[in-house]
Amino acid sequence: MSTLPHVIHSEVGDVVVLQPVGEFDISSVDMLRTSFLGAVTEDRCKVVVDLSGTAFVDSMALGVMVGIGRKVHERSGW
Repeated sequence: MSTLPHVIHSEVGDVVVLQPVGEFDISSVDMLRTSFLGAVTEDRCKVVVDLSGTAFVDSMALGVMVGIGRKVHERSGW
């Protein structure tokens, strides 16, 4: 039985840790985008993505992660 995909948010100091859990494809890409965008703000632009709980990522979901990475980089984050 597979678990519905979700994203666990945590913070370590001034670093946001995002842990996508499950399988991410076209059917869950909007949820992934919303979760990632909600975690990144002007004040919180140091982000670590922990994929240890991720079973599958398709090209759409990977594109979301790359896009968030670019947005963070524009804000001088990492």
